[in-house]
Formats: sequence, structure tokens, C-alpha cells
Amino acid sequence: MHARFLRSLAAVLVALAASACGGIANPSNNQTETFTALVTPGGNPGMREFTASKSGEITVTVTSMNPTYNGYLYVAWLGAGCIGLIQPNQFALVGRPAISGPIQKGSYCIAAYDPGFIVPEAYTITLSHP
Repeated sequence: MHARFLRSLAAVLVALAASACGGIANPSNNQTETFTALVTPGGNPGMREFTASKSGEITVTVTSMNPTYNGYLYVAWLGAGCIGLIQPNQFALVGRPAISGPIQKGSYCIAAYDPGFIVPEAYTITLSHP
């Protein structure tokens, strides 16, 4: 009986250790961040840094733009140090996912800009990530 208890205890400890190490996050457990930024004329991007605590899925949705100059916004997902395009979208539309797909644990940035407008443009983005 003592051996069975030790095997059961070992199995439980292995399961707990595996769950604590990370793994792939279920999208239903993602963090959701909403942020507003301002893009200034001349194509200067508004950026937001974030950290994915686990591997999983990312979704970025533009939820508003004001004023809406041409109906779309350029949204890019950047790697560590806010460099290296991972998944740019030149035609992100309000209310639709601009970026979605797998993400690895690490630090990233979301950048948005509109190179064609001539007045400051406020935008709101909802970011879902592990």
C-alpha cells in the first residue's frame, strides 16, 4: 500500500509541475487589454508593449478610429525590442480582427499608424493574448 501511495503522489507532483511550467494557453483564458493611442501626422506610429506569459493565440482588433481618414489603419505585430515585423496588416478595419494567430511566450509590441492622414488620429485596440 505504501508503494501505491508513493506512485500516486509522484503522479500528482508530475502533473502539478507540468501545469506550472507553462505550455500552451487556452484562448478562453487569454488576457484582454484595451488601449487608446494617438497616431500623429507623418506616419509616427502609436505603440503598445505587452508580454505573452505563455504560448497560445493572439488577436488584435481595432475597435475605433477618430477621425476615420480613409477607413483603415496599418497595424503591425513586432518582436522583442519593438523591431521585426511578425504579422503586418495594411488594411485593418474597425470591428474586425487585424491580427490573429499563434504567439510564443515573450515580449512584443503592437504598432499602428496611417501614413496618409494629415491630422492626429486616435484609435482604440483590443488585444487578446496569453
